[in-house]
Amino acid sequence: MLKKLSEGTLDAGILAVPLEMRGLEEIILYTEPFYVAANNQHPFAAKLSIKIEDLQDETLLLLEEGHCLRGQVMDVCSQTMTKERKNFQGTSLETIRHMVSTGIGITLIPQTAIDYNNLIQNSSIKYIPFKNPAPARRVGLLFRKTSNRKVCFKKLAASIQSIIQKEFLLEETVEVLPVKLNR
Repeated sequence: MLKKLSEGTLDAGILAVPLEMRGLEEIILYTEPFYVAANNQHPFAAKLSIKIEDLQDETLLLLEEGHCLRGQVMDVCSQTMTKERKNFQGTSLETIRHMVSTGIGITLIPQTAIDYNNLIQNSSIKYIPFKNPAPARRVGLLFRKTSNRKVCFKKLAASIQSIIQKEFLLEETVEVLPVKLNR
Protein backbone atom coordinates (compact mmCIF):
# COMPACT_ATOMS: atom_id res chain seq x y z
CA MET A 1 0.00 0.00 0.00
CA LEU A 2 2.83 2.40 0.86
CA LYS A 3 4.46 1.78 -2.50
CA LYS A 4 1.18 2.53 -4.29
CA LEU A 5 0.75 5.72 -2.25
CA SER A 6 4.28 6.87 -3.08
CA GLU A 7 3.87 6.01 -6.77
CA GLY A 8 0.53 7.81 -6.98
CA THR A 9 -1.48 4.73 -7.99
CA LEU A 10 -3.35 5.03 -4.68
CA ASP A 11 -4.61 8.44 -3.57
CA ALA A 12 -4.85 7.87 0.18
CA GLY A 13 -4.74 5.12 2.76
CA ILE A 14 -5.63 4.51 6.39
CA LEU A 15 -2.70 2.90 8.21
CA ALA A 16 -1.00 2.60 11.57
CA VAL A 17 1.33 5.58 12.01
CA PRO A 18 3.86 7.13 12.39
CA LEU A 19 5.57 5.99 9.24
CA GLU A 20 7.32 9.27 8.47
CA MET A 21 7.80 8.37 4.82
CA ARG A 22 9.30 10.97 2.59
CA GLY A 23 6.74 12.60 0.35
CA LEU A 24 3.73 11.39 2.35
CA GLU A 25 1.65 13.44 4.75
CA GLU A 26 0.15 11.78 7.83
CA ILE A 27 -2.89 12.96 9.77
CA ILE A 28 -3.56 11.09 13.00
CA LEU A 29 -7.18 9.96 13.08
CA TYR A 30 -7.32 8.20 16.44
CA THR A 31 -5.48 6.14 19.02
CA GLU A 32 -6.67 2.62 19.69
CA PRO A 33 -5.62 0.30 22.49
CA PHE A 34 -4.90 -3.38 22.09
CA TYR A 35 -7.04 -5.92 23.94
CA VAL A 36 -6.24 -9.51 24.85
CA ALA A 37 -8.64 -11.91 23.15
CA ALA A 38 -8.99 -15.16 25.08
CA ASN A 39 -11.37 -18.10 25.10
CA ASN A 40 -13.92 -17.71 27.89
CA GLN A 41 -12.44 -20.82 29.57
CA HIS A 42 -8.96 -19.25 29.71
CA PRO A 43 -7.88 -17.88 33.14
CA PHE A 44 -7.64 -14.37 31.61
CA ALA A 45 -11.40 -14.39 30.96
CA ALA A 46 -12.03 -13.91 34.70
CA LYS A 47 -9.84 -10.79 34.86
CA LEU A 48 -11.07 -7.22 34.50
CA SER A 49 -7.72 -6.09 33.08
CA ILE A 50 -4.31 -7.52 32.26
CA LYS A 51 -0.73 -6.34 32.71
CA ILE A 52 1.69 -6.90 29.85
CA GLU A 53 3.71 -9.08 32.23
CA ASP A 54 0.69 -11.42 32.49
CA LEU A 55 1.38 -12.48 28.90
CA GLN A 56 4.63 -14.13 29.96
CA ASP A 57 4.70 -17.82 29.07
CA GLU A 58 1.39 -17.58 27.18
CA THR A 59 0.95 -19.04 23.70
CA LEU A 60 0.22 -16.23 21.29
CA LEU A 61 -1.61 -16.66 17.99
CA LEU A 62 -0.35 -14.29 15.30
CA LEU A 63 -1.03 -13.36 11.73
CA GLU A 64 1.41 -14.80 9.22
CA GLU A 65 4.60 -12.98 8.20
CA GLY A 66 4.00 -9.85 6.16
CA HIS A 67 1.10 -8.40 8.17
CA CYS A 68 1.99 -5.15 9.96
CA LEU A 69 -0.30 -6.08 12.86
CA ARG A 70 1.92 -9.12 13.48
CA GLY A 71 4.94 -6.86 13.99
CA GLN A 72 3.00 -4.54 16.28
CA VAL A 73 1.83 -7.43 18.46
CA MET A 74 5.35 -8.89 18.56
CA ASP A 75 6.63 -5.49 19.66
CA VAL A 76 4.12 -5.36 22.53
CA CYS A 77 5.13 -8.86 23.61
CA SER A 78 8.88 -8.36 23.17
CA GLN A 79 9.27 -7.38 26.81
CA THR A 80 7.82 -10.68 28.05
CA MET A 81 8.62 -14.30 27.37
CA THR A 82 5.47 -14.74 25.30
CA LYS A 83 5.76 -17.63 22.86
CA GLU A 84 4.37 -17.56 19.36
CA ARG A 85 2.43 -20.65 18.37
CA LYS A 86 4.48 -21.15 15.21
CA ASN A 87 2.45 -23.97 13.69
CA PHE A 88 -0.73 -21.89 14.04
CA GLN A 89 -0.50 -18.67 12.05
CA GLY A 90 -3.60 -17.02 10.70
CA THR A 91 -4.07 -15.48 7.30
CA SER A 92 -6.69 -13.07 8.67
CA LEU A 93 -7.97 -11.68 11.94
CA GLU A 94 -11.11 -13.79 11.51
CA THR A 95 -8.98 -16.95 11.34
CA ILE A 96 -7.12 -15.90 14.50
CA ARG A 97 -10.42 -15.06 16.21
CA HIS A 98 -11.76 -18.53 15.36
CA MET A 99 -8.61 -20.18 16.76
CA VAL A 100 -9.00 -18.16 19.98
CA SER A 101 -12.65 -19.20 20.27
CA THR A 102 -11.63 -22.88 20.10
CA GLY A 103 -9.06 -22.41 22.88
CA ILE A 104 -5.89 -22.88 20.80
CA GLY A 105 -4.30 -19.75 22.27
CA ILE A 106 -4.72 -16.03 22.91
CA THR A 107 -4.03 -13.00 20.74
CA LEU A 108 -3.89 -9.21 20.87
CA ILE A 109 -6.50 -7.35 18.87
CA PRO A 110 -6.77 -3.61 18.24
CA GLN A 111 -9.98 -2.08 19.54
CA THR A 112 -11.39 -1.37 16.08
CA ALA A 113 -11.15 -5.08 15.25
CA ILE A 114 -13.43 -6.13 18.12
CA ASP A 115 -16.71 -7.26 16.63
CA TYR A 116 -19.14 -5.67 19.06
CA ASN A 117 -22.15 -7.00 17.13
CA ASN A 118 -21.10 -10.60 17.72
CA LEU A 119 -19.80 -10.04 21.25
CA ILE A 120 -23.01 -11.22 22.87
CA GLN A 121 -23.70 -13.98 20.33
CA ASN A 122 -20.13 -15.33 20.44
CA SER A 123 -19.54 -15.58 24.14
CA SER A 124 -16.63 -17.98 23.60
CA ILE A 125 -14.24 -15.01 23.29
CA LYS A 126 -13.60 -12.40 25.95
CA TYR A 127 -11.75 -9.16 25.16
CA ILE A 128 -9.78 -7.93 28.16
CA PRO A 129 -8.21 -4.44 28.34
CA PHE A 130 -4.67 -3.81 29.55
CA LYS A 131 -3.82 -1.97 32.76
CA ASN A 132 -1.75 1.19 32.50
CA PRO A 133 0.34 1.71 30.52
CA ALA A 134 -1.87 0.26 27.81
CA PRO A 135 -0.25 -0.76 24.53
CA ALA A 136 -1.90 1.19 21.75
CA ARG A 137 -1.34 2.25 18.19
CA ARG A 138 -2.15 5.40 16.31
CA VAL A 139 -4.06 5.21 13.06
CA GLY A 140 -3.78 7.89 10.43
CA LEU A 141 -4.70 8.97 6.94
CA LEU A 142 -1.75 9.09 4.54
CA PHE A 143 -1.55 10.82 1.17
CA ARG A 144 1.09 12.36 -1.08
CA LYS A 145 2.21 15.83 0.00
CA THR A 146 1.99 16.91 -3.64
CA SER A 147 -1.58 15.66 -4.12
CA ASN A 148 -4.01 18.12 -5.67
CA ARG A 149 -6.66 16.54 -3.39
CA LYS A 150 -4.89 17.58 -0.19
CA VAL A 151 -7.77 19.82 0.96
CA CYS A 152 -10.21 16.98 0.30
CA PHE A 153 -8.13 14.52 2.33
CA LYS A 154 -7.87 16.95 5.24
CA LYS A 155 -11.67 17.31 5.24
CA LEU A 156 -12.01 13.51 5.05
CA ALA A 157 -9.67 13.15 8.03
CA ALA A 158 -11.67 15.70 10.02
CA SER A 159 -14.90 13.82 9.22
CA ILE A 160 -13.41 10.48 10.27
CA GLN A 161 -12.06 12.03 13.48
CA SER A 162 -15.43 13.51 14.39
CA ILE A 163 -17.22 10.21 13.78
CA ILE A 164 -14.92 7.70 15.48
CA GLN A 165 -12.46 9.50 17.71
CA LYS A 166 -14.90 9.60 20.63
CA GLU A 167 -15.46 5.86 20.26
CA PHE A 168 -11.77 4.95 20.42
CA LEU A 169 -10.20 7.80 22.33
CA LEU A 170 -8.31 6.62 25.38
CA GLU A 171 -9.21 8.18 28.69
CA GLU A 172 -6.85 10.96 29.67
CA THR A 173 -5.69 8.93 32.64
CA VAL A 174 -4.43 6.13 30.41
CA GLU A 175 -0.74 6.15 29.59
CA VAL A 176 -0.18 4.88 26.09
CA LEU A 177 2.68 2.46 25.63
CA PRO A 178 3.69 3.25 22.04
CA VAL A 179 4.01 0.46 19.55
CA LYS A 180 6.98 0.63 17.20
CA LEU A 181 6.20 0.04 13.57
CA ASN A 182 8.44 -2.17 11.48
CA ARG A 183 9.06 -0.67 8.07
